[in-house]
Amino acid sequence: MPKRLLTLLPLALLIVVAIAPAATASGNRFEVPITGDQFECGSTTWTVTEGFIDVKERIGPGQHLSVSIRPVGAFAEDADGNRVKLVGAESVSRNTRGNGEEFTHIFHLNLVSQDDGGLVGRVAQVFHVSANDNHLNITEHDTGGCDGPIRP
Repeated sequence: MPKRLLTLLPLALLIVVAIAPAATASGNRFEVPITGDQFECGSTTWTVTEGFIDVKERIGPGQHLSVSIRPVGAFAEDADGNRVKLVGAESVSRNTRGNGEEFTHIFHLNLVSQDDGGLVGRVAQVFHVSANDNHLNITEHDTGGCDGPIRP
């Protein structure tokens, strides 16, 4: 499993486990500061200088839990002072049906240059687990070029 998913998966699982018992039918919403988090894109490290993530969760029928996460006012800088805006979203879902359960984590984030609006880096990850009494299936795809978020 790539380092980036090893970093993200515990956070996603923590969110699912922490929210599930306290969730209501209408769901919850909260903000988490991300200043200091880092993204590694090749030899460049981008450090978040401002912003937060907006986290929304809800419980639906059939023990369905979904969490959506998006950066708000989030900017990062490299060691040379170049600045990027973080644009994208992350979602986590868990479904329980009969004797099976599914967990899906999708994370797509673009690092967009504030100088020319060009794409500087990208996180693009999908992780899916489905299980029942007789079967376990794990699928992951990583088509981005960046690792993160990393909490130093």
